[in-house]
Amino acid sequence: MQTYITSAFLKLNANDYAKGFIMAVIGAVLDFLFPLLTAHTLPSITDSLYVAAIAGVGYLIKNFFTPANKVTPIEPVA
Repeated sequence: MQTYITSAFLKLNANDYAKGFIMAVIGAVLDFLFPLLTAHTLPSITDSLYVAAIAGVGYLIKNFFTPANKVTPIEPVA
């Protein structure tokens, strides 16, 4: 039986950086689309990039202070 452990407390791994990048992209897209759909105006790209940076860094800070999580896969019943 194998046990996988997520990144430890006060450490980040490559998976955290990849998910932080995904959060930044999603944040930028949503920040760009919201004024476009509600006010029918084209928003500023720089504002969307600021939101993306804040979303990505916020996700990394959250994972930096989250303790390790042990995940044990369930063995199939024969």
